[in-house]
Amino acid sequence: MTGRREYRAEWINGKETERLARKRIAAANAKATQVGGDVIDPEKESFLDWVEPEAECYESRRFPSLAMAKGWAKRNAALDLWQQPRVYVTECTGPYSWDVETVETWSLESGEWELMPD
Repeated sequence: MTGRREYRAEWINGKETERLARKRIAAANAKATQVGGDVIDPEKESFLDWVEPEAECYESRRFPSLAMAKGWAKRNAALDLWQQPRVYVTECTGPYSWDVETVETWSLESGEWELMPD
């Protein structure tokens, strides 16, 4: 298994972030209505106050090559909350599937891929 590389595109699902935030705001408004509290206007609230996107809305997809991962991520950049998906290249460093090390990280910045420093 040593030396085998995997290519993975990762992004923060923007639609899921919005959906979770709206759901939580609606639940807070329902409770506020029951107890006579202030109702929250979802249009004035930041979704980031209601959702932790990196923990709750993270998604990834594996590809057979770096070119395919980058191509898919660039074409689907709008899926990412920040429109900056990342591509990770990992390499198996030992005899087990969990012996994995990230060897390259690519980030889409202003429509161009940049290799991120270690």
